[in-house]
Amino acid sequence: MNKQKIMMLILFITLGFVFGYSTGMVYDALEDIGLTMISGGIGLFIFGIVSVYIHLILHEVGHLFAGLISGYEFSFFRVHKWTWAKVGQKIQLKTYPLAAAPGQCIMNPEPLSVDHFPYVFYNRGGYLMNFLLSAVAMILFLWNPADGLGLVLFRYFLLLFAVIGIFLGLTNAIPLNMNGVENDGANIRSIGEDKSVAHAFYNTLRISHELQQGYGLAELPEDLLRVEDDADFSSSIVASFAVNYTLWLRAHGKLEKAERIETRLLERETPDIAMAAYEMEQKKRELLQQSPELTKESQALIQYVQLSKDMPETLAYQYAYTLRVKRDDALAKKLEKKIKSMDKHLYEKEWKASVEYVNQVKNIHEGYKKAFGM
Repeated sequence: MNKQKIMMLILFITLGFVFGYSTGMVYDALEDIGLTMISGGIGLFIFGIVSVYIHLILHEVGHLFAGLISGYEFSFFRVHKWTWAKVGQKIQLKTYPLAAAPGQCIMNPEPLSVDHFPYVFYNRGGYLMNFLLSAVAMILFLWNPADGLGLVLFRYFLLLFAVIGIFLGLTNAIPLNMNGVENDGANIRSIGEDKSVAHAFYNTLRISHELQQGYGLAELPEDLLRVEDDADFSSSIVASFAVNYTLWLRAHGKLEKAERIETRLLERETPDIAMAAYEMEQKKRELLQQSPELTKESQALIQYVQLSKDMPETLAYQYAYTLRVKRDDALAKKLEKKIKSMDKHLYEKEWKASVEYVNQVKNIHEGYKKAFGM
């Protein structure tokens, strides 16, 4: 175990002790005002859930403010599936049902330069907001005289809110790679160390903005998606970016180049989100064959499907798998109906591509059934 891991372990043990101690204080306070063990536990649970939810949403607000200050253009802000997106010069309400996080803020760095864009403050904005909110909550906790039931409850809510904010802030500030997803601290470090990561990060934000303007991935210029031959594929940012490039290459019939990049992707040892996304796209292509013979889904893909279960491209994969492998026509029809009702999706052309894929799968499956008298 290296020095950095030892320091992180010590830090998290310390944070765990502080969190446990503060949680105990809140629980004792709830009991002191007459709550039973069960009702006190429920109250503590509610305090914790509300605190985490507020911090996660305002973490994204921090990225929004930091991005605007850094010269980025607003792209979209999401709370659960409800998404406020800038389309042209108007803000429109769209849907983007990503289950991985309750909130998300994406900014467009296009007014800036890919070689000189202020990425540090933009990435720090989220956890700096968590720290700021925690500091305010702790000041109010120490100042609050706590006279009366309402103030007692509010005071100890502030304590738990402050500790949770510090914990969430540090888990974003300290460079970490969790299940193949790099946090804000890791983004800052990776972008600063590797030009290919910086380009992938910058262009990923730009691609997101272009897709919400109504363009499809295949309609974007290759320069926006190109992955250089010397790019570091060990980075999950670069690997995810490379998956999109392979999709673009296949859409333009450049199969040899796509396969060359896919080979490099398969050489990666980390079973992260990038690899799960690639595996899903690979299986979607296999499901278009007359007699698909799929290998078992990896654990990474199973987790990825769960995190993106309401996204049209994932639903399209589930539809194809359900129809062609499980042969469950009733469930497939429900999935098809759900996909085709998602006309307010943030990326309209990507949704249409999923609808088109569903129709392709349906036609192939119907032809297969007729050919074999099923």
